Amino acid sequence: MKTLKTLLSAFALVALTATSAMAQGQASITASANVVTDVTLTGVRGLDFGTLLDGDVDAGVTEALSTANEANLGKFQMTSLASSQDIVLTLSAPANLTPEGTPDLSGGTAQDDIPFTATATYTETDGDVDGGSDFTGGTVSVTTGGATSTAYVYVGGTLNSGAAAGNYQGQYSGDVTLSVYYD
Repeated sequence: MKTLKTLLSAFALVALTATSAMAQGQASITASANVVTDVTLTGVRGLDFGTLLDGDVDAGVTEALSTANEANLGKFQMTSLASSQDIVLTLSAPANLTPEGTPDLSGGTAQDDIPFTATATYTETDGDVDGGSDFTGGTVSVTTGGATSTAYVYVGGTLNSGAAAGNYQGQYSGDVTLSVYYD
């Protein structure tokens, strides 16, 4: 019996020693965060193609991204941007502008939707459309400037780029949305 006790004590000692040997060592890591201010995004004005003749729409109409055309372009303003940060811009636009209100059936057929393609440019200088970073719908990544706290996205576009004749009459519209987040 005494031999059994001694043998069990020896096994317990070996088991404790083996466990202690496996538990040796220590490591640490650093937890960090870069906290930036929330971006304020404002729709300043809508894209304005103006008053068009049906035949012009049949041929296709473009509001080009250019400083000379800045007054007609849609405009978003972003404020409280952190400097030298990667941001992701996502532009969502409808594939068609649709007639507003009651359809005009005076021509015997319903009004057609007008095919629409949006284009945009990111710039950190108000009114400087030509110096921007262009993108067409979807998502683009840009890095804010060193002293930036305000930036702009200008939106242009093309109506009926396929140049298909249609029954285009009345007021047309569609929502263009910009989203921004830090990458």
